[in-house]
Amino acid sequence: MNRILTPTLLALAFTAFGAAAGAAEFRNQTAVDVDIEVKNQADVVKGKLFVSPDQGKTWTKVAEADALPGRKLTLGWKAPADGTYLLKTAAVFVAGKGAPEPDPTPGVVPPTALTVVIDTTAPKVTAFTPAFVEKVRAEQLNLDASWTVEDANLGSAGVEVEFSLDEGKAWVQAAKGGASGSGRATVVIASEIKSILARIVAKDLAGNRTSTNPVQLTIPAPPKPADPEGDLKRAVAELPDLAALISAPEPVKPVGATPAKTGEIDVPAVGPEAPAATPAVPVAVAKPITELSGESAVPAKEPALPALAGKPVDSLPLKVAPGTPFLLDDEAQAALVAARELSKGDDRVAAQVAWLRLQESDVARAAVVEHLTWLRDLGLNPAIAGVGANLAPELLSDKARVLIGQALLDLNRPADAVGVLARINAKSPLARPATLGIARGLKAQKRTADADRILKQLAEGSDAVAEQAKADLAR
Repeated sequence: MNRILTPTLLALAFTAFGAAAGAAEFRNQTAVDVDIEVKNQADVVKGKLFVSPDQGKTWTKVAEADALPGRKLTLGWKAPADGTYLLKTAAVFVAGKGAPEPDPTPGVVPPTALTVVIDTTAPKVTAFTPAFVEKVRAEQLNLDASWTVEDANLGSAGVEVEFSLDEGKAWVQAAKGGASGSGRATVVIASEIKSILARIVAKDLAGNRTSTNPVQLTIPAPPKPADPEGDLKRAVAELPDLAALISAPEPVKPVGATPAKTGEIDVPAVGPEAPAATPAVPVAVAKPITELSGESAVPAKEPALPALAGKPVDSLPLKVAPGTPFLLDDEAQAALVAARELSKGDDRVAAQVAWLRLQESDVARAAVVEHLTWLRDLGLNPAIAGVGANLAPELLSDKARVLIGQALLDLNRPADAVGVLARINAKSPLARPATLGIARGLKAQKRTADADRILKQLAEGSDAVAEQAKADLAR
């Protein structure tokens, strides 16, 4: 029930409505009851209710009633259809208690008019696409959802994405937004749960509510645990018989054998049917090594760990904060620009936090490479290794793997470097620089014959990697 008061109590009237003067009231029913209240109800003889469907251009009296002693004066009206209406009351007072309030004038909106929006139509969900991106770890997974909802009065946060872990008995909000949007939520699950339910709940400003039928999503398998030693064994197994090569003299190339193509990374063939090599993983070397990116031939130096505003470098955070919301589109681009600006200043901790925050955004893969490059330029190899250890698998591009692998090699951590560089695709543009690191790693492990065969293959090219391979062979 609405209450419209006479001008003498106008401020109190809108306090009772719970809104400021001029604010619209949304209703999901066509019937509207309006109370006329004054300081002394006995002073009122009659009340009238006027309605305008066209923002005050025209007014129609829809109700009129006499006041009864001891009772509120209530006027009722039923809207003919959904829409926006202006309501205005006029009270007639007992002689000597006040002048009659005038009827509204066509073309004029009285300051005491109330705007009422009649909306009896529930929101319509036209699209809902929930999906798992990947399982973060054994007990967590990322749930992505996008949706489109149609409603004239939905509001900016009328849509909620919910999920249930107990077959619909309880629902938890995963994302919230307007008519069209998307979001990501990290869901914590127990190991025995094999699937979850997801749904959209849309509620407009009038209180109309729609809930979609639940969509069942099967829990994906957890990511395979890191196995650096296993990766090394598999990578080396794909090379020609290294054990034999270490102790055997240089094999004579059989007649008819196909030579390796210049510029490729394959280990030279031992015979006509020898398989092509997949890059193994380099380990730490005793001497400074050149950058594996292939972009520079300047030897990389292992710097002393610098101080950061009086704190050791280990004080840098190494992973994004739990529960960080996912950034999309303009918000993600703005965060990327902010991280770049912070990287130009002296507050490395603030810059590090800004870069880590971008791991939860739609520019994450590119931002990770910029982040690691920034750390490399500062000589912060421990921070590169720490960030790399906490990266989600989908963020490890080949460029990121090379940067992380280089840092691990410079830190003399071959076991960790194994799990990074062994996964670089043999067809990647970065395969040759990574293979150069493989050769140096093998040589550091006293596998000189194996390393030299790879270096000879790389030296047949005409790029910076070939020049570095030739220099290594000349040592």
